[in-house]
Amino acid sequence: MQINLASFVVRFADGSFDLDGTMQALAPEVVAAVEKQDSEYADIAKAVHAVFDTFKSARLNTAAVVSFAMQHLEVTPATAGDVATKVQDYIKSNSGERDQSLFWTRRGRSGGVKRWCDTPDGEETK
Repeated sequence: MQINLASFVVRFADGSFDLDGTMQALAPEVVAAVEKQDSEYADIAKAVHAVFDTFKSARLNTAAVVSFAMQHLEVTPATAGDVATKVQDYIKSNSGERDQSLFWTRRGRSGGVKRWCDTPDGEETK
């Protein structure tokens, strides 16, 4: 979502910039943009976890997770690239060590993405 800031600029009668008035005019748009982004993030999180709920304890390559997650989301050809990137970003930003993240990821042979909560202690990333 892009906001045209120029359309929210408020000026005093003498033409000078009214910062408080501009911020008040812009605030509802910013709140709406943040709410939309939070909603999209929540939808992506649900879709990714639905994939791992379907393939319990599976290690999947990132492309497969993205593809299956996109099936759970309302994706059109026009939004597919953006949604795929957001799914990949969600996985990447939530990957790391056990007890500090949701997923582990590894590249190359024996790699992929796996949900930590589906990985028994001691098994780690075999």
